[in-house]
Amino acid sequence: MQTTCAMEKRIPSSLSALGRFRGFKPESELSVREAKVETNPVLEKMKIVWRVCDDFDPDNWDNGYDKMIKRIKKIRHSAKDIEQFSLALAGYQDEKDFSDKAGFYLSALINTSNGKEFVIHTAHLTELVNCLGFRNKKVITVHGNVGWCVGDEMKSGTVIVDGDAGHNMGYEMRGGTITVKGNAGDAVGNYMRRGTIIVAGDTGGDIGEQMKGGEIYLNRGHGSISEKKIIHGKIFHKEELIFEK
Repeated sequence: MQTTCAMEKRIPSSLSALGRFRGFKPESELSVREAKVETNPVLEKMKIVWRVCDDFDPDNWDNGYDKMIKRIKKIRHSAKDIEQFSLALAGYQDEKDFSDKAGFYLSALINTSNGKEFVIHTAHLTELVNCLGFRNKKVITVHGNVGWCVGDEMKSGTVIVDGDAGHNMGYEMRGGTITVKGNAGDAVGNYMRRGTIIVAGDTGGDIGEQMKGGEIYLNRGHGSISEKKIIHGKIFHKEELIFEK
């Protein structure tokens, strides 16, 4: 199915007026810390491929992502190289479609690496990274906030966000676990099929819209649950089952 992480096509129609979780920004927006990046030949190659991917179109992400994969496969990169590149992203924030491009590019780097565990830094960024963990099978820890669609089409593995997450977390998720230690936006678990989502903080509304399986664990305040639009799944609040279908 043709989809996109672009806001106007990702968010459910019922969310025409966004809730209190719209537009998460890291605390560092007020005072951006200068990230220390240790350059090396692999990192420089990753930067070159990033620039080559300036044709990325968030409205046709499947084609753009496939191009990224083909270009990145020519680089032998480690988990440490990817961590360093996440720090280097601060230098590209003024570029067009940065948020979507950064998320898909980091995901492509992770998905083509032989590593199993990855650390991504976003706390130094003033722009949020969308769709991080796209089609993930690995273990990803994010230090900072993330934007739209974290864990989009995630297949297995884990994504741990040590911060807040935007709308549509776990969109079309097929397996694995997403844990957000902060707050989450609207439509958590939208179209998810399998897997587990855990939100330690507050959660927006339209939870589980079009959910087809899996479990969602809420631990603080939350908005509406899309009971009529949930096909199958379980939702818990503080470990108590509050919805099942």
